[in-house]
Amino acid sequence: MGYDIAVIGGGVAGVSAAAFLARDVSVVVIEAEDILSHHASGRSAALYTECYGPGIVPTLTQASRPFFKDRNEPLGSPRGVLFLADEAREDRLESMRVDFVQTVDDLRTLDDAGCRGLVPVLDPGEQWRGVVEPGAMDLDINGLEAAYRAMLRSGGGDLRLGSRVHGLEHRPGRPWRIDTATGWVEADLVVNAAGAWGDAIAAMAGIDPLGLIPLRRSAFLAAAPPDASLWPMVVDVDEHWYFRPEGPNLLGSAADAVPSEPVDARPAEED
Repeated sequence: MGYDIAVIGGGVAGVSAAAFLARDVSVVVIEAEDILSHHASGRSAALYTECYGPGIVPTLTQASRPFFKDRNEPLGSPRGVLFLADEAREDRLESMRVDFVQTVDDLRTLDDAGCRGLVPVLDPGEQWRGVVEPGAMDLDINGLEAAYRAMLRSGGGDLRLGSRVHGLEHRPGRPWRIDTATGWVEADLVVNAAGAWGDAIAAMAGIDPLGLIPLRRSAFLAAAPPDASLWPMVVDVDEHWYFRPEGPNLLGSAADAVPSEPVDARPAEED
């Protein structure tokens, strides 16, 4: 069957692109795994913050807020985020605040007592400074995936799971032919949303890779104090570590970024 657009990759980037494209064109999502969001999309800290990312990223984040909030069943719930620095990096924290204060109007600066009032477990041997973004939200990843699938379905889009791409073929004046584990797919345009496999898909299509470097990050769960469910997410200003409530636990990470082959990532023993 032929489509206007084939989206390769069923993470949040691919399935969201396909969901909106399906309003106007015929589209198919081709995903290697048997479920959507199996890799990075389903294993993230899932926090909506307008104070994160370089360049245009915060602007795109802000533009997405109505989609998460203005619906019968919101996809985001209040969490807040506390960006934290010790005294030696107070200037770094102030620089971050200045970068975002013009576009995020509810930022607040906290002294040591204010930081401990929000998160009592902070190291008592440090004098902390913080910037809190009250409008940050937990995102419902399962709900988000369900919303995009519903949009894709209502627009007549197709979803092919367990369809790992083995090759792409393009001839002038003809549609792309995509060889997948479930058969050939033809499309006039291809969207490469394959995440860590993005360069591999580009190489199959005869396109010079961008030099994407997949990075592995490890996280852990630990038992949380009884009142921790009310804490914000806490992020070191230089993102050397972070932690956040996760049900009855705390989810923590040293924010490691270890170069890796594109694989179904698992923690290494040394992690």
